[in-house]
Amino acid sequence: MVTNDTYNEVALIRQFQAGEEKAFAEIYHLCHKRVLFFAHRYVSETDAQDITSDSFVQLWKKREDFSSIKSISTFLFITARNRCFNLLEHEQVKSRRQTEIRQLQETASIPNIELEDTRLELVALIHKELHKLPEKMREIFILSFQEGRKPAEIAAQLQIKVKTVSNQKLTAIKLLKKALADNPAALAFLMLIQSKAIPLN
Repeated sequence: MVTNDTYNEVALIRQFQAGEEKAFAEIYHLCHKRVLFFAHRYVSETDAQDITSDSFVQLWKKREDFSSIKSISTFLFITARNRCFNLLEHEQVKSRRQTEIRQLQETASIPNIELEDTRLELVALIHKELHKLPEKMREIFILSFQEGRKPAEIAAQLQIKVKTVSNQKLTAIKLLKKALADNPAALAFLMLIQSKAIPLN
């Protein structure tokens, strides 16, 4: 049985292959945010924006080669991943970044679209609740769980005691858990962030 969604995708792909700009704009709308977020996990926001734009330029040049949204999405992620790798390799920066190069080359996988959407929603939800916290507490939480700073580093940067950093982190987590109590998925995601199994980005 051919569904409306299937028909719409076939029509969109045909229009895209034919070079219709409206079709390209719709595909851009569908995929841009995911690709940008993916690239930003490895490079700066500015570089991620450039890499994402370049990926779509390459997609447009090869538009006749694609037969589905899935194949387009895969191409965009692979292109963005390779551009990130090339940029990091070219920069030859600190040892930590060189480790990232190897990890990106060996382990970076193309995200499942549905899972990536869910992750984006959970990150956005947590950031929304973060902005309700006091400014200093929010800053400590981000420095710890997004930037991976140690308590002593945060204390030195903010010119406060290490104990204050630890207390503020614990309080932030308690408040976030309370705010997200009705959302089991968000709570589980927050616990992964707290354990530093995944970063807050």
